[in-house]
Amino acid sequence: MTIEAAKPAISTIWYTFCPVVCVSHIACHQGWLKEEFTRDDIQVMHISHLPQECWRSHWSHRHKQLFRDGENIPPIWTKSEGVDTKVIGMYHIASRQCLVVRPNSPITTVKDLRGKRIALPRRLGYLVDFWRGNTKAGIVMALKANGLVAGDVRFVDIPIDAPDIAKEKWVDAPTECASMRSRIGWKLPRQAEVEALQNDHVDAMFSYAGEVTILEQSGLVKPIYDALNYPHWRLTINHDFPSTITVNTDFAENYPDLVIRWLKVLIKSGRWAGENYAEVVRTMATETRVSEEVVRKSYSPNFHRHLVPEISDQFTEALEIQKRFLKQHGFITNNFDVKKWIDARYLDAASK
Repeated sequence: MTIEAAKPAISTIWYTFCPVVCVSHIACHQGWLKEEFTRDDIQVMHISHLPQECWRSHWSHRHKQLFRDGENIPPIWTKSEGVDTKVIGMYHIASRQCLVVRPNSPITTVKDLRGKRIALPRRLGYLVDFWRGNTKAGIVMALKANGLVAGDVRFVDIPIDAPDIAKEKWVDAPTECASMRSRIGWKLPRQAEVEALQNDHVDAMFSYAGEVTILEQSGLVKPIYDALNYPHWRLTINHDFPSTITVNTDFAENYPDLVIRWLKVLIKSGRWAGENYAEVVRTMATETRVSEEVVRKSYSPNFHRHLVPEISDQFTEALEIQKRFLKQHGFITNNFDVKKWIDARYLDAASK
């Protein structure tokens, strides 16, 4: 792509990353993003340093000069709401995605769930309820993988009065590196759903990544299905398959050189991660607020080798499948063209 001089000059690039496994955490913790842009007197700042009314940009992407990395449901919702963004990179984090039941439950397989009650959380204060979207997608995928459909089970709403990011303060947000973390005060992940399971209000629930490992280690649940062991990728699509790197279109088109430099740092970080498993585990444990043991048990053994951003036909199709699911189930209102949303030019230039 042709790169013209960026005018006018900017002094700050803003970012926000999800508290999940993502390549940008490596770039931050190694100091490489700061190093890349400091030489041009450009600060790299997390959006928690903006006024509180701007924090919802983690979901809405409405703040200019913003890079976002992590789960794909908020960016899909944002695009459907008409915010002009670009997907400039993707990657696949293979994590545990489980249907779980009480340890003493007679249910042992997904097929045993026919006619049973499955918890479906509804976070009342959220701008975009990605928890509910990811949960329902995980349940439907698991059912489909075992010859069932959503109509074969009964979904039970679990209302959760969780504070929206706009009402929260960021926790432990240093200047150069921070993911979106909220202080809800729960002792366990998915506590409301776990209580519904324990109280026999539901027969099963969905949990993924580190949270399911923690619940299993606590003796509170018994997994009956784990997508990490399922070979067909189309039935393992979730909010971090594919993980997406997005940027505001206006910023990308006016400052393509900065976007390319940003991606160069992420490519470097992904390649470094592939050779440094222990340090990647340590970083991701910090950012996801779990132990290193939980990280090792919650992701595929080679997850660190898949952090280099790319744009592929498989990831594009996976993103389209996810968008169609969200549209079909009412999580987004407006349709859009996924292929036109993805712009490979920046990553192509960064890869040279």
